[in-house]
Amino acid sequence: MQSLSMEIAVPEIVRGKFVTEETFLNARTDTYVILAEILNRAPSTELLCQIQRVVLNPDMPGRLIDAWIFLRNAARKYPEKAVAEEFQSVFVGLGDGEVVPYASWYLDGLVKPSPLTRLRLDLAKLGIGRRKQVHEAEDHAGLLCETMALLGRQRQIPVHAYARFFDGHISTWMFDFFIDLQKAPSAAFYRSVGRLGICLLELEQVYLCKHRAAYAN
Repeated sequence: MQSLSMEIAVPEIVRGKFVTEETFLNARTDTYVILAEILNRAPSTELLCQIQRVVLNPDMPGRLIDAWIFLRNAARKYPEKAVAEEFQSVFVGLGDGEVVPYASWYLDGLVKPSPLTRLRLDLAKLGIGRRKQVHEAEDHAGLLCETMALLGRQRQIPVHAYARFFDGHISTWMFDFFIDLQKAPSAAFYRSVGRLGICLLELEQVYLCKHRAAYAN
């Protein structure tokens, strides 16, 4: 994993510094990538080692630095086997895990109803489709983080289109998901994942706030 870089044209309130937009956009993508990796599957020893050694850009927003440090410390504390068992308990369990990582579950109480249909339509408009080797539904938290990383890399996508997708498919439920992840009975390593996710979404809202007026009408 490369050193994270991040900059945003929004004031960093916690530490009183300004972060450039380019730094923010780069760190935002890096963070979505790691969240996708950790939510899609139990992290391997290699991934945990990468997190343990990650070098953080001091120009990133202070809150995001703190959340990454919390994740890095968790990766150093918990071995791969313990994290794999935790992943199984939190997300899989004996029939049902402690946290259900699907948008449709949070929005409708069922997996794969109408929210998934709307998501697929919006993904199609953006030219994004599910890979054949992927078996999870598109509204899985890990796949949505992967989608956000992809959208973030494609700088030709207008900010208002990115914001519309975030408002329609991320902010509607992922705050609750990450809160539940922090509170899951078996969560130890994944508490740090929940904290990082909430921090990222909060920073996203601040950044996108100034762009929402462009498509509100």
